[in-house]
Amino acid sequence: MAGNRCPNCGTTTPPMFNPETGEYVCPVCGYIYGPVAEPLKPRSQEEYLRKVHSERMPKNPDTTPRAISIKHLLGSRELSRESSKNREYSSYLSQVQREFNIPGYVMTEVERLFGEIRKAGGLKGRSHKLIIATLLFYVLKRYPNVTLTQNQLERIAGADVRKVYRTYRVLVKEGYIQPAKTRAVRKPSEHLPSILSRLRIESQRSGKRENPLSDMPMHVLAKTADSLAKILQGVKPSGVAGATVYLFIKMLGFKLSQDIVAKSANVSTLTIRRVLKQITEEAELTVGI
Repeated sequence: MAGNRCPNCGTTTPPMFNPETGEYVCPVCGYIYGPVAEPLKPRSQEEYLRKVHSERMPKNPDTTPRAISIKHLLGSRELSRESSKNREYSSYLSQVQREFNIPGYVMTEVERLFGEIRKAGGLKGRSHKLIIATLLFYVLKRYPNVTLTQNQLERIAGADVRKVYRTYRVLVKEGYIQPAKTRAVRKPSEHLPSILSRLRIESQRSGKRENPLSDMPMHVLAKTADSLAKILQGVKPSGVAGATVYLFIKMLGFKLSQDIVAKSANVSTLTIRRVLKQITEEAELTVGI
């Protein structure tokens, strides 16, 4: 048989035996010679197609024999569903990395954490997009050179950014991730130099020669702001500092709008008003504003 040529392609390569069908096949073109008893008897094209290509090969990586899939139908469906999910998650991670230009080392860590959460069952009942956005928010806390805006987080999560923050707290509470280490909270007195500097520049721009706080000792202002922060629990230090500055300006009899003070403290006017209201109520102060 080694000296014969294949009637289909003319190769002299020895045929290969297929133990499943009991036939010899040309290794070059796939031509079927026939059974062992008749190795050189050619088969018709119709019989060849019916024998070899009777079933189309699936276009997915599942190589489980059809007989096994039918016998274990539930397991086969679970395997198919799992493979589909793997492709979906991997595709979305790649899409996020390309669209938002996220470094590979960040996405590698996100993918690792995502796999651990999924393996532990933390993905059940939760959107994979929301989990990926939350993990990005968590990982980027350690990489300040890479940033994502709130709008970008919402686009990745497909939900409001508040859900991302809520999911982050849930993942920390359930032990899937460790809380990110943040620097100690600054005291209100640490914000005062920058606030006063901005107010001084604003006064120069407006043509005012007098500085509202030039006669007020800095240590008195700082001590007052830090003392008020101990009374007003849960208030941002910058808000306490801005409200304290505005309070002293009013006590000294100068006129300065809350908008300018709020802008100098990098807070909203509403924050200044809210903190002032708490100061007058909880510190038992009465100031005309």
